[in-house]
Order: sequence, then C-alpha cells, then structure tokens
Amino acid sequence: MSTGGVLYLRDPAMYPGNDPLSYAARLGCRGVALQPRIARHRALIAPAVTRFGAGGVELFDLPSEYTPRNWRATFNRAAGLASDHGVGVLVDLETASQWARAHSELVALGAAMRDLAELGVRVGVTSVPMHPSWQELADIADGGAAIVGPQTGREPAVWGSVQLYGRGFPRDRYGAQIETWRTAFPGGVRPSIALGSPGWPGLSVSEYAAYLADVRDAMEFAGLDSRDVLMWHGQVPPEDGAYHQLARAHLTGGHVTVPDGGPPVVEETPSGRGMRVAGCALLVLATIGGAIALAVGR
Repeated sequence: MSTGGVLYLRDPAMYPGNDPLSYAARLGCRGVALQPRIARHRALIAPAVTRFGAGGVELFDLPSEYTPRNWRATFNRAAGLASDHGVGVLVDLETASQWARAHSELVALGAAMRDLAELGVRVGVTSVPMHPSWQELADIADGGAAIVGPQTGREPAVWGSVQLYGRGFPRDRYGAQIETWRTAFPGGVRPSIALGSPGWPGLSVSEYAAYLADVRDAMEFAGLDSRDVLMWHGQVPPEDGAYHQLARAHLTGGHVTVPDGGPPVVEETPSGRGMRVAGCALLVLATIGGAIALAVGR
C-alpha cells in the first residue's frame, strides 16, 4: 500500500467536472477507494492505477453489501477485480446486530480474507470502534499470517482501518483505539477519518480543525504518519473553502488558520520554510562566492 491519504469515492457526479480522481489528487490524496458494485467505479479502476499506482487503489463496498447474507458475492467480485488489477480489497464490517447472530459466516469471511491475502492480494477491514466482531475477524483473517504467500514470497498480513469520524466516540480515546487496532492487525492500521463539510459530520470549521488536530496527535503518539488515513465524506466541500483547505493541510503536512470572518490561510510547514531559508542562504553564498571570484580574477 502506498503512503498518504486515500479518498473513499462516492458518485462521480458529485465531484467537479465529474472527475473524482483529479479531485482526490488536488485534495492531496495519493490514492482512492472505489466501490466495485458500481459500474462507473469499475471503469475507474484502471485509470486510478495509472494515476496513483496499484498500491494507491482499494476496492470497498458499503456495509449494506457486507452482511452475513450477501458478503460472498461482494467479496468475490472485489477479489476478482483486485487480482486482475493488482489493487487491494477493503472489507467494511458494520451492521453489528446481523453479524452477532451469524458467527459461522464471520468465520467464513475471515477465512476468505486470509486465503486472499495468502495469494498476495492486499486485504484490509474497516469498522467502527465498538463493533463487537471486528477483533475476532482480525484474529481469523490473520490466522495464516505466518504462511509465505506462494505467488509473492511475502507474508500475508491483513491491515485495519478504525473509523474515527468525530462523533459517536470520545476523541480523547482515539490514541488507545489506534493502538488496539495496531496490535490486532500485523499489516498496520490507517484510520478512516472525516472530510468535513457544512452538513457532515456536524462540526463547525473550528471544531473540524480541532478534530483533525486530535487525529494527528493520536497517530503521532502511536508512531504513525498522520497523513496515512482514509477519508470519507458526505458533501464534497468547495475547494476554496475552509473544510477542504483544512483536510488538504492534514494530508500534505501543511497548516491552516481560519480567521474570524475571513478565508482560510494556508501556511507552509516548518520543514518547508526551513528548506526555503536554506535555499536562500545557499543562493546568497553562491552570489558572494561568485563576486569574490570575479574580484580575484580582476
């Protein structure tokens, strides 16, 4: 999997110019997650691989497609496409009440994930922190993690993405939750977080900025790169607006301030300023050196 942000894509018509891949790139993402049950998403797999590389493309479907009743068709479709294109599969395990009554199906899903990982396909699972079955699924899916994949020579390892969307779960517990998921998933953890907008997840601009800061602090405390997240969204926020700029800054390592009544102000990271200062210093030294050389030549 490539490093950097991944945008969960919705209806392509939601994005400027009906071009979700370009929108994701402008947001600062290095990949996208596509829904293979949707024909227009299937048509985007090859262009997405060309643009972001196979390591930057995941195939997911909504939790309504991953129930004990229908997960096999959903998973098999994604697995076939992932094998064809070299991309990953991300299982969205929610609908807790249904899975609680279908333990045998949970075991079968975990085994299917493990088998696919052993073939060298990248496999992940995303869920909410309080889902009663995610940890058991992780244990089942990684039961074969010590087996070397016959096609790749690598050890298969399922990765996890805990959903931390700024509501329904205390933000002061983000760090502990990330650490719990990292322990459960040898393949690593990349939280799913919110791309904010006026309508979802119900945070004002200042609240959204504070939420992203909490995500960043929790990930950095766990020793993770805070840019390695997946982003889900409701509305697509305007690109010249504060929500988009805040999200982009999080994904690119920048910083945004939002003055009262004014537009967001994007600031360079300290490392970026340092590089620019260093470059100016080198330019000054080179200029001085050239002047001295000219003087000596005279």
